[in-house]
Amino acid sequence: MGKGGAANVAVKQITVKFGSGQEVLSAYWGFLADGGLVIPDRGDLDEGQPVQLQIEIGSSGAEYDLGGKVVRRHGAGEQVIVAFDPGEPHDMLLTAALSETDNVPARRFQRYAVSLPVEIGGVQAQLVDVSAGGCCLRLSMKKTDELPIGTDVVVSTQEFEARGVVVWVHGLDRGISFDAPGTWAATQYIESL
Repeated sequence: MGKGGAANVAVKQITVKFGSGQEVLSAYWGFLADGGLVIPDRGDLDEGQPVQLQIEIGSSGAEYDLGGKVVRRHGAGEQVIVAFDPGEPHDMLLTAALSETDNVPARRFQRYAVSLPVEIGGVQAQLVDVSAGGCCLRLSMKKTDELPIGTDVVVSTQEFEARGVVVWVHGLDRGISFDAPGTWAATQYIESL
């Protein structure tokens, strides 16, 4: 069940079916802090109404269960905007949709935003998010040639240590995929959050 909602108001269960990832992206409402969706108005939803969305993407067979609440009507009253509750893994829905449109694999693990200093082979960086399968590092220096794709790394913080490899580079950001022991270490850390 969703985490939010008004007292004494029942959570409405709603199934929302999208034919493709592109349809999800068209309905995604990114102007909200925790994201949301524009969905058809069934006529029984009021502003503030807590909902539990069972979201299906037909083209991939992916399914997501996300809690939220109706924040307003959209268009000519034919649609409502549902804001996802804080902490709901809406990024998993987005990456599944993007994987279809950008022809890349969908993210397998939920990301958790963190802000931890790390040093990797003498390179200063900031850990900006972590998942069971990897993390994103932001280099402190303006040297974009540091830690290229394929570099073996050890991500070491006060909280955990994980071995992995750089799998993507975007400006100063580096995507690290953890090995099996690193996945275990990251999972233990995430469970402590």
